[in-house]
Amino acid sequence: MKIRKLSAILVATAILIGATSIASADYKTKLTLAVAHAATTDEAYVLTVPADLTLTGAGWNSVGNINVKHDPANTTTTFDTSKKVVVTATSSNDVSAPKLKSGTNSIAYTFKTASDADSKASLSFEFSAAEVNAEGGTSKSFGVDVADFSTAPNGTYEDYIVYT
Repeated sequence: MKIRKLSAILVATAILIGATSIASADYKTKLTLAVAHAATTDEAYVLTVPADLTLTGAGWNSVGNINVKHDPANTTTTFDTSKKVVVTATSSNDVSAPKLKSGTNSIAYTFKTASDADSKASLSFEFSAAEVNAEGGTSKSFGVDVADFSTAPNGTYEDYIVYT
């Protein structure tokens, strides 16, 4: 009888272990998350420079505005906040001493940010990312101070402003 009881206990234990094993079977649900950060910034911008200009005379002549704005036509992001745009205006005739030329004759001029500003051989304009990202961008004005040309020979004096 002892064997029967022992066998019954062993069979009952085996059934419980088997039932427990079946009840604890691992069922899995796989979770997948693909992370691909979209670019939130770029370096696309539009630079607009003044149109051709006929100077009005010696002294201060406003050239107009340089405008830099983010280029939303090419992208939906914003201009990279760690970057800036620097635009330098120089003379195509002489980088170190701008000149309007007619043949071999020339008339000197200098760049200025305003009529009462210091004259310079070139101008640099710095546009921060906040300025570039602003609605419509940001404009900065400048002009040229033309030297007295009362003794210059007749002619059409020209130069091109090069923006880099």
